[in-house]
Amino acid sequence: MTSSEKPYPQVEADCCKSCGRCVAACPQGCLRISEHYNRYGVKAVAYQGTGCVGCGICFYNCPEPYALKIIRPEKQVPSDRLKRAEVCQPSASPLNAVKAEFPLSSQGACQQAPESSKGGAQ
Repeated sequence: MTSSEKPYPQVEADCCKSCGRCVAACPQGCLRISEHYNRYGVKAVAYQGTGCVGCGICFYNCPEPYALKIIRPEKQVPSDRLKRAEVCQPSASPLNAVKAEFPLSSQGACQQAPESSKGGAQ
């Protein structure tokens, strides 16, 4: 797996206010306070380049709504696995079976249920 296929946090430096909540919350320790200032004179958070597992804990701890997001690249599924998945899918949904067993009349009301499915005391 190459580095472009792994998840990583994307920090919008100008939205970061350097509170450090994401740095403290990251279980992998892959975020740090940068040495560079953003345009508001704040040292924003920066990703160290490795270690992110895409858990999103940093995102949920960040108080700024647009300062941080997690990029999770799409995983490619091998074509042989796709073919197996297609074979394993049922052809008819349970709802279709119910419709066939209890069809609606032309007026829209339910028809009489078969004797075997009636329940309760008489």
